[in-house]
Amino acid sequence: MEYCVQTERGGGLGIRDILALNKALMCRHLWNVIKDNQSSIWVRWITHNHLRHKSVWTVDVKGGSWGWRKLLRLRSALLPYIDLKIGDGESFSLWHDPWHSLGPLIQRFPCGPSRTNIPAAATLSTVIVDGAWCWPLITDMECIEITHVLPTIHNGSDSILWRGGDFSTKVSMIFSGVGT
Repeated sequence: MEYCVQTERGGGLGIRDILALNKALMCRHLWNVIKDNQSSIWVRWITHNHLRHKSVWTVDVKGGSWGWRKLLRLRSALLPYIDLKIGDGESFSLWHDPWHSLGPLIQRFPCGPSRTNIPAAATLSTVIVDGAWCWPLITDMECIEITHVLPTIHNGSDSILWRGGDFSTKVSMIFSGVGT
């Protein structure tokens, strides 16, 4: 198999690694969902039928089609290459999006919303006032870790960026070694 995917100059047949290409293309679809690319009919359909006001980062893998489950399993592989730039906090979910270095807070602190009195559906704007972090007093020892290291708040709106520039299928070939 390795002989087939080696370049012709390298003594191989020069055939593309189809599994790596498939992962790259699936990453492209997932990236479009993460970016909430509303110009895509497919993204609008996924948002309406699979996400239903849930975050792509914490929606349950169970219950979807085989393809949807495969796509969701790529989330952890994509996360290290994505930056969530916090601005006004209106676009990011406080509990469900991976804006914090701990990842989606609901996964680390399942009781966080009840222990902090911040609703599970809250956006980051709930704890941002005049461009600065403004958390309510958290007395729960488990949840206090949330406020220890907070990312920088930038001017403007929230944005999701691909580290190193724009996402491209070529760039996503880095996932060829990632299992799904």
